[in-house]
Amino acid sequence: MSANKNTVVVTGFGPFGQYKVNASWEAVKLIPSLLDETDINLIIEEIPVEYEETWTKISQLQKEHTPILMIHVGVSHKAKTLTLETCASKNGYSKPDVKGNMLPEQECCIGSEQRVFTKLAVERLAEDLNNLRLGVNFCTSNDAGLYLCEFSYYTSLCVNGQSSLFVHVPDIGKPYFPEQTAQGICEIIRLAVAQINENNCDNCKDVINNIIT
Repeated sequence: MSANKNTVVVTGFGPFGQYKVNASWEAVKLIPSLLDETDINLIIEEIPVEYEETWTKISQLQKEHTPILMIHVGVSHKAKTLTLETCASKNGYSKPDVKGNMLPEQECCIGSEQRVFTKLAVERLAEDLNNLRLGVNFCTSNDAGLYLCEFSYYTSLCVNGQSSLFVHVPDIGKPYFPEQTAQGICEIIRLAVAQINENNCDNCKDVINNIIT
């Protein structure tokens, strides 16, 4: 991998409950064929709807690839658009996973903050995405659902220095099909990477200015 490539990890979830085919993974697996950015090294992964496996896989992906950005995608019956989540909670995970397992004390095993926010400017990101007029819409949310989606987000925010994002997507055909959702996620990747690099550039300027002055 070229040293100037930005590594981005994108995950989708496997089947659970009524979702025998999970819209999140159906979209994520299409992204490599749609994302033509030569400066992005894309890693995709399907994660089972299990607490332990989710924690393990996200931690492994962070350790192995040290991405500048991790995006996790999950399906929600509440989602009518591609919904960018702003934050995740440590506590309150009272639902069993697909294997019937629960979290001890109903909380994530890492992190000390009760709520962690992404470093991305999510409102700005959603506005910029909607301005592209892609045929899919974007909105923001501060309630990721306190299940595996939010658990994965909290875990990722902790292990990746808050350079993570969670995206809830509608079920297939309600209203978007996987190709449309995948294209929307591609644009999220492009704009989020640009935002991160812009912030890093600004931070570098601040350091240089402090040295000069």
